[in-house]
Amino acid sequence: MIKVRAIYKGALALLFCLAASSAAAQEITPVDVDTKKPEQPRLHYYDRHGNKLEEPVYFLTETDTVKKTSAASPWHRFNGVTVGVNFFDGIMQIAGQSYASYDANVAVSIYNWVFPTVEAGLGYSNMKEDGSTLRYHTKPSPYIKVGCDYNFLYKGTPDYKAGIGLRFGWAHPFYEITGATVSSPYWDQTQEFNITNQSVNAWFGEALAMVKVKIWRNLSMGWSIRYRFKIHIPDSSQSTPWFIPGYGGSSPISATFSIMYTFGSRKQRVVEPAA
Repeated sequence: MIKVRAIYKGALALLFCLAASSAAAQEITPVDVDTKKPEQPRLHYYDRHGNKLEEPVYFLTETDTVKKTSAASPWHRFNGVTVGVNFFDGIMQIAGQSYASYDANVAVSIYNWVFPTVEAGLGYSNMKEDGSTLRYHTKPSPYIKVGCDYNFLYKGTPDYKAGIGLRFGWAHPFYEITGATVSSPYWDQTQEFNITNQSVNAWFGEALAMVKVKIWRNLSMGWSIRYRFKIHIPDSSQSTPWFIPGYGGSSPISATFSIMYTFGSRKQRVVEPAA
């Protein structure tokens, strides 16, 4: 009887051990993941177009390490002041142009991105019509233009710039017309007269594309091509102005060529990449 009880207790103990082993086998053991472990190459059977490769290849992809590029400028909010002198019309006068506008310009660099700009100067003309006594003369007269430029290369060095801009201008030309003639067929006579002391307030605008390059240290030069449009250019009491300082003559297309110097430029600031 004692022997039977011992066998019975041994069987119960064995069953208990088997049940415990089964439960332990079914328990899920967590696996430690090393987040710092470098990405391993993966075997690829298809190319990026979905076509099956003749032989599978290993390729390393790190999809979780790509960061977006920041759109912010790497330059400080105030990044210097550039002062320049435009003498493009001086070159054109050598080629025979009968008028000229000379100006000084000042541009403030904001993040090397946008450049509020002021241009101010004097313009004059001395046009004489071929085969005639007619002469159109403009005394040195003031003009001013205000506007802003947008730099496409704002993430690069301030030594180089390429962009577009807009200007609004005002001019006040003082001019006279001499040697004008009026013919009378009836009397078969020609009468000559002069129109003097003429002046107007003229308003105009400009759309431009420009480029700036470094010459040496803070010295640079720049060009711009401009399309000019009239906003309000009235007639004077006796005539219509032919030349507007800062605007030009009859053609709406013009250009500038300037030598410039930059003061107060700063080093790059640290910009965190976008999340």
